[in-house]
Amino acid sequence: MTTETNSPRAQEAAAWEACHLAAVDVLTRASRLTVTDGAGRVRRRDLAEFAAHVLVSVAANLGSVDELLAGRTGSWEADLVRQLVTSTVGTDAAALLPYAVEPVVLTLDVTALVESEGPDGLLPCWLVVEAVGHDAATRDAVTEAYRRDYTDYGNRFTEAVAGEAARLGIGHLVTVQVLTDPDASTDVADSHACAGGVLAGYLWRAGLVATGFPQVSLPIDVDRVRVQVS
Repeated sequence: MTTETNSPRAQEAAAWEACHLAAVDVLTRASRLTVTDGAGRVRRRDLAEFAAHVLVSVAANLGSVDELLAGRTGSWEADLVRQLVTSTVGTDAAALLPYAVEPVVLTLDVTALVESEGPDGLLPCWLVVEAVGHDAATRDAVTEAYRRDYTDYGNRFTEAVAGEAARLGIGHLVTVQVLTDPDASTDVADSHACAGGVLAGYLWRAGLVATGFPQVSLPIDVDRVRVQVS
């Protein structure tokens, strides 16, 4: 039975109020902090700068100022927050990225990538293995070729993402998980999973642009296999 206090709407309101109270608590404590300058004088911290950078980091975590203000874009509050963020870091969306503090996890499934987005010339491992027939040695050699080249691709993709993340100053936030087993069952609709929103999507595209799509050097006549499976 759904009561007034545990209804979805009540839970949403409670979560919003809890965040509000937590934010007030943090900002109040921050406003009371002091700093000692070089002359030994104690003064209050700059809360305005603190609040501005908090909003910048939230926008960076979400991926853009538009995402930050998506709840009510046309309000006067939203207009002032936009001005505050863009005055702090500029209007270029890329300028936000170094301010992100939320962990970013990219999961690359190379087999699913090949089957969903890969070049037409690269056949999935399972299809080539089936075309080979009962020759166990050749089937094993084909599978090993896919595993070897998928692993190499995963390493290059990871290096490309890590390089771009380091360039943005967020290398410590980014993790890339790579699945390279050509025999694993895959969901071709999900060649990658990203935790980190727009920033993760940006890094995914950067990795893909740098490495292209996987290629596999096979120990058999690939053209003959294509004829068999066509």
